[in-house]
Amino acid sequence: MVCSLVLTIHSLAVAQQFAPVAKTGQTQSYEPGDDGESPSGVKWPEPRFTDNGDGTVKDNLTNLIWLKNANCFGNKTWIDALDAANNLAHGQCGLSDGSPPGKWRLANARELLSLVDYDNYSPALPSAHPFTNVNSKAYWSGTTVAGRTGVALLVNFLPEIGPESVLHDAPKFQRQGVWPVRVNEEAPFAVAPIPQTGQTQSYATGDDGDLQAGVKWPEPRFTDNGDGTVTDNLTDLTWLKNANCFGSKTWVEAVDAASSLAEGQCGLADGSLPGKWRLANIKQLRSLIDHGNSNALLPSGNPFTKVQSAPYWSSTTNTGKVEQAWHIPIGESTGHFYGIKSYSKAQKGYVLPVRNMKATTIIVDIDIMPGSSPNNINLQSKGQVPIVVFTTDDFDAYDVELISCEFAGAYPLRWKMEDIDEDGRDDMLLHFLIQELKLTEGPTEATFKGKTFDGIQIIGTDSVDIVSTVKAEIKAQRK
Repeated sequence: MVCSLVLTIHSLAVAQQFAPVAKTGQTQSYEPGDDGESPSGVKWPEPRFTDNGDGTVKDNLTNLIWLKNANCFGNKTWIDALDAANNLAHGQCGLSDGSPPGKWRLANARELLSLVDYDNYSPALPSAHPFTNVNSKAYWSGTTVAGRTGVALLVNFLPEIGPESVLHDAPKFQRQGVWPVRVNEEAPFAVAPIPQTGQTQSYATGDDGDLQAGVKWPEPRFTDNGDGTVTDNLTDLTWLKNANCFGSKTWVEAVDAASSLAEGQCGLADGSLPGKWRLANIKQLRSLIDHGNSNALLPSGNPFTKVQSAPYWSSTTNTGKVEQAWHIPIGESTGHFYGIKSYSKAQKGYVLPVRNMKATTIIVDIDIMPGSSPNNINLQSKGQVPIVVFTTDDFDAYDVELISCEFAGAYPLRWKMEDIDEDGRDDMLLHFLIQELKLTEGPTEATFKGKTFDGIQIIGTDSVDIVSTVKAEIKAQRK
């Protein structure tokens, strides 16, 4: 079993090489083979968000830190929105996090879109989110539309009546919402990190092209597998190379065509059977866009063939209007960006199948010192620290490959399979010697990382408070 348990502390910097696409949030199915029937991508953690109690909210999926008050600045022009976000600091907008000016910034288009829950409508945010004052207008991103210096991208969490859009553009002189974000420097690792947008040209200090926040794109971005398929080395998704095998279809026809795709069709020689492929969901389709290109929306040098300039269907339904589905253009842009919009499923759009995504990361439930709250670890103790990896409806602890488990520099003294939570299923229980742990005093978050037998990464987190003997005695006296 190869698994590692790593405690994330202030000095830890984890270099992430790829950015797996997270699930869209859609759970309702409207057609066999659609997004709701077979959700694909990284599972959302529970809870999705943590209210830090200092005016900030942590997204446990992307590890980004957001301002809790989503309308502190009202509506501003794009340049004023950049300035407001860049100068945000402790004492403003309910912040008590100690952040100085320059710590915050205006979120780029990919970061803002990461908040969208495609199973919810008005607002299109995950249920039970802790944000306050969500703006009825759209929010500026720091991303300019390449080739149109006076236009920037917006994300709308409260879609308007008509041809609705989640992502669209507008002249920078318009007044829209401002939602600052910052990186989580204390624990930089994320289960679904946000990649760069592709924009490298800067149009103002602190904008997307200036900062280029996110996971760096690999080189090459794509690999032509020589069998009619293309692998995206950033997201690890595999796509059909021929981007116009099926022509223009209604949404139901597009879902069916992708689900029926198999070797022998569309230039495929990969041995795939019917059911191996599916119509990409909106997040997967969106992951292909390069905001650094001014006359094409796909990254330069991509190996796709027959890419159309008209929109491509996603498998994701607009839950506010279930007779509509989301689509997005991926081809030539002619200097415009048409955004993520929804139209009647009876209309025609193009089809780009993707292989059913094998999970690259699984979020698992763990518990450090089960039954204890808070989880205090006394560094001078000669005892042991138990850690449980739970079996759930989505994960079997027997799948963890256990050869050399590590927690904060220590290896397990012993382990066994036992039904810790008494749900009738065995969990994995590991014990580590406290004296072997290389930890720093103070409250922090412990991150479990491991692998299953088939190589899928496993991540779980729990809070701990590392204390010295003196500190532990003081806490005991106060009880």
